[in-house]
Amino acid sequence: MTRNLLRALARVGFVRKLGGLFLRDRATIWMAHRFAEPGSDLRGHDVSSLAASLELLRKDRTRIVSLRDVLETGLEGGDVSKMVAFTVDDGSSDFYHLAAPVFERYDCPVTVFPVSYTHLRAH
Repeated sequence: MTRNLLRALARVGFVRKLGGLFLRDRATIWMAHRFAEPGSDLRGHDVSSLAASLELLRKDRTRIVSLRDVLETGLEGGDVSKMVAFTVDDGSSDFYHLAAPVFERYDCPVTVFPVSYTHLRAH
């Protein structure tokens, strides 16, 4: 069944388009997990460094886009090489309290992958 599915996708050009997304010049995907303020006992990305980085990217007129925009552009055969997308794993409270205001201040889209309630209950 998997082989038939791959053949069907290949016939409509999906595999070629998907391969083109990952095999030609790539977008930059910045991935983070936790954020911390300088001097905090919490380990994570320094939010002042995040702000400085976003400011530089904006001054350089870097194309900061959502992860969805990267995928859609690549699947359509567009150039993703000058795109930067930001993602955050787990969506911890430090993201919402520390990093989200920084991303908002620089009008920067960010994709957050939250932890499910079921996962939290299991641990």
